[in-house]
Amino acid sequence: MATSAVLIGARARRAVAARIRPRALVAWRPAAWLTLSVGAAVVASLLDALLLERKMGLFRGGFLANAALPTLGGRLAFAAVSLCADVALVAPLAGLALMAARRVRLGAWAGRFVALAVALVPIAAFDFVSYELASFLGAGADLSLMFQLVRLDVRELLAVGGSYLLHPAGIGLCGALVLALVTWRLHRVHPAPEPRRRASWRARLGVAAALVGCVAVMTAGRVASEAIDTGLRHKASGALFGLLVTTVTDVDRDGYGLLQLPPDPAPLDARVHPYALDVPGNGIDEDGVGGDLPAAASHYAEGPAAPPPWRARPDVVLILLESVRADAVGARLGGRPITPVLDALAARGITARHAYSHNGFTYQSRFHLLSGSVINGRGGTTLIDDFKRQGYRTAYISGQDESFGGQEFAVGFDRAEFVYHARTEPQRRFTAFATPGSIGLPFTVVEEQVERMLAAGDERPLFTYVNLYDTHFPYRHDGVKPLVTDISLVTRGKISRGSAAAIVPGRREELRAMYLNTMSNVDRAIGAIVAAVTRARGRAPAVIVTSDHGESLFEGGFLGHGYALNEAQTRVPLVVSGLGMAVHEPLGHAEVRDLIWEALSRDPAAQAPTLVQDPERRVFQYIGELDRPRRIGWRTLAGQVVYDFKAGTTLEAEGGPERLARGAVGPAVPLIQRWEAMMLARAARRQH
Repeated sequence: MATSAVLIGARARRAVAARIRPRALVAWRPAAWLTLSVGAAVVASLLDALLLERKMGLFRGGFLANAALPTLGGRLAFAAVSLCADVALVAPLAGLALMAARRVRLGAWAGRFVALAVALVPIAAFDFVSYELASFLGAGADLSLMFQLVRLDVRELLAVGGSYLLHPAGIGLCGALVLALVTWRLHRVHPAPEPRRRASWRARLGVAAALVGCVAVMTAGRVASEAIDTGLRHKASGALFGLLVTTVTDVDRDGYGLLQLPPDPAPLDARVHPYALDVPGNGIDEDGVGGDLPAAASHYAEGPAAPPPWRARPDVVLILLESVRADAVGARLGGRPITPVLDALAARGITARHAYSHNGFTYQSRFHLLSGSVINGRGGTTLIDDFKRQGYRTAYISGQDESFGGQEFAVGFDRAEFVYHARTEPQRRFTAFATPGSIGLPFTVVEEQVERMLAAGDERPLFTYVNLYDTHFPYRHDGVKPLVTDISLVTRGKISRGSAAAIVPGRREELRAMYLNTMSNVDRAIGAIVAAVTRARGRAPAVIVTSDHGESLFEGGFLGHGYALNEAQTRVPLVVSGLGMAVHEPLGHAEVRDLIWEALSRDPAAQAPTLVQDPERRVFQYIGELDRPRRIGWRTLAGQVVYDFKAGTTLEAEGGPERLARGAVGPAVPLIQRWEAMMLARAARRQH
């Protein structure tokens, strides 16, 4: 009786299980995998389309939307190409997940849920992070350029943006826990696994051919339409397969394939590729832009390595500010002046309105200023060496780590007689991180070290370089006093410490007020430094104050520097007092060294600086590394000409660089030829 009851119970359970888990559910078939893959790809494509429209106006156009698909045909073409790209990415991921689920005998429902998650989560994560990046840094944010500027050091990216990664990281962790719980629950309710069935070689070949076809359709769409290509570069599948296609199609192995930007002008000739040295007058356009470099335009030279004898020997204080915009000097907030010290120095001397950095990143701009060179063509000497040769005592006091940038951008700070920078005492930093590009000391420490240097006493004339770092992101620290406002914004990772609001685009005006308050503190520190030198030396020094670059404070939605050749990021203050520098505008950082030479070589009585505007002058600028720039530009009093290597087009402006109009390459040919000549001179210097 007992045995019969057990048998009857087992049969009943099997019958119930059969009703709950029909054979169609547990039997794995290619059609089920295909349905799952296409469904996931459709979801991914729709999500991407919504974000692309919101981020960059891909379909309707709009502000800063250089590529758009306003027609129905264009939108349908993008939808088809986007879906093909997503199927090519999603299908292999889903297939691998299904195979892994069967291998560990995961329940059928749980296995399919895992496959769907594995297919969609990477795309969703890519979209979320890129959208957060665009919303914070602006649509022009470029991760590859960021890595280039921080010398491929991931620590530097985390030091600046790590707190802003906490939000997506927390969401990702919570999402992973939810996925794990759902998978566990599905497996408990429906434990029967997928049966292991091997697909035929014909089925496998067909699947592989279909996926290759999807990649081919994606590639054809990108080649045919700039707007489709732009959209796909902002998709996870487009970025991944674009890299794959570029690698496979780089037949001549010069580093540039079919989808590379800038494109390879000669796919079968390794001598011709973007950024190649253009040999002048040989009839070949090696870099593919601007035509062959004429021999008459191939000469480029910079000044000598050593100065002539100086007739004047005043004490000189050169102050380099960090991330200070030109419009911060002389600004007012609530009727109160932000920079009364700099305003007073300018009243006794000059303040330039058209001074620019050649590049919007610190170690490059610092090098241009101190070396007087853009291509490092002056024998590796800098202002430190100039003043030492003329019998000066030299001091180098900096609130940042002066080793950042490597040997190529070394400024010889270690050749000064008194040296102090952030790496000397990193424990005194106000920054959260001590990585070379992120560590910063407060102005109080810099003031203290100036006093310490002056206490030693010396009858020789004094040259002092001072760097004040406080105005770098996040634009304030605990030592900053509320001189003009008490607004205090923090990075997202510090919100939990109190009720302070985060630095986000919606608080642009508050951010500007906080930034100007820190600048007011820095201005007061400049006054203290100049006063200390005056007391110790018994006479007022000559003073030069400028900044390494500007800073975008969410203009156009962008925060930071180094990514655009606009006014906010490249126009810098220049205040000169007590030194007869003849400044001709527009002026670039690399000209300051020669202007100091000229001023000190003249009659010692001629100490009044002068300011002249010259409409014929041009300041060369670039984004990224000089050998492989994203953009190059010329700045004049009338406007700006910029050549975009990735887009292969010229941007022109008259009367304001914020209104750049895209056009043909023609107007940029002289600019391109100047850059090509600079690269030839740079290569010749390296060979020697």
